[in-house]
Amino acid sequence: MPSAEGHSIETARPVSRRPGIETPPDWCYTKPYDTYYLVRDAVCGVLSGSVVTRIEKSDGTVVVTGEAKVNVVPFTYTSTSGSTWAHQVQVSAYQAWGDARLAEAHGQATVSGECEWLNSSFPRQKIYPDVTAAGEAYFDTLATAPGEVGTCRSTWALTFSVPGYPDTGPHRFRMLDVRCDNAVGGSSGVGCVIPAAAAPVIYNRAEAPELAAHVELAQQSGLPGASPQHALNRTRDQGTIDRNRSLACGDAPSIPGKSCDEYPPASSRQGLTAGGERRTFDNCGFSLPRQTGPTGVSVCMINEKDNSKQGRWHQRDYSHWRVLDGDRFFIWIR
Repeated sequence: MPSAEGHSIETARPVSRRPGIETPPDWCYTKPYDTYYLVRDAVCGVLSGSVVTRIEKSDGTVVVTGEAKVNVVPFTYTSTSGSTWAHQVQVSAYQAWGDARLAEAHGQATVSGECEWLNSSFPRQKIYPDVTAAGEAYFDTLATAPGEVGTCRSTWALTFSVPGYPDTGPHRFRMLDVRCDNAVGGSSGVGCVIPAAAAPVIYNRAEAPELAAHVELAQQSGLPGASPQHALNRTRDQGTIDRNRSLACGDAPSIPGKSCDEYPPASSRQGLTAGGERRTFDNCGFSLPRQTGPTGVSVCMINEKDNSKQGRWHQRDYSHWRVLDGDRFFIWIR
């Protein structure tokens, strides 16, 4: 049975979640196995392994008497507006023969970091046939005072038992970090996220078509921020934000009803304070090169009502997804 340590990590599409007991989402099972997939408030994966029973004969030879092919599904989910988070695990054998058909699983959850164990349960349960053994564990952050940020990591230690054979394990399934805080602007109280996942900032194309059009062109030209794999990083330093805006739009032309939009946005560490040059597109009001590549910023004069919505959308999603200084985020246009 493999440990969860060392498995690869990829980002799933963001989804809307609610706090409370949940089963793993569909995308845990529809993607390749032995990889963790994550969104801002959940991480899960299907990890494969096997339970093998063996006996040693009097002449020292070892005979395999059974094998169960097993899937282990660790699943952590958080609440962006609550202090409690959960780590669940499911175990099932999808194929078995011999004595391994009688295999059972049980487990114990532990946690480290700035949080405390609340409760957990994974009693001895059969894993074959057509049954799923399951355990649940719940934890609470200790980072509750204003301005505090705390990180935790939980582990399920699973043991497999077959009557007449020694137990095997514990096999440890250590989950990705959970971060809880009472420090994000625009939000009251404590909430928890999976900080390894980039947060989505959603732009509504129907509400701000000129903004969406410019951002899409900028992303297509090679600038980062279109996906979690090519994310931006938030800056909360007001001096950097102001400097990004000034370098990008300080000489913007005066066009009635329009204002200057820069991409990547000024609240990212990928603004012009990080280096690079300005670029633009046709009908944007600037006499600048049309360039490609991952550095610099694109500027365009767009409908000022469109532009004003951008800031509100960033504050909304930075707050909801608890995007702290340096956190990764991406622009999702829908």
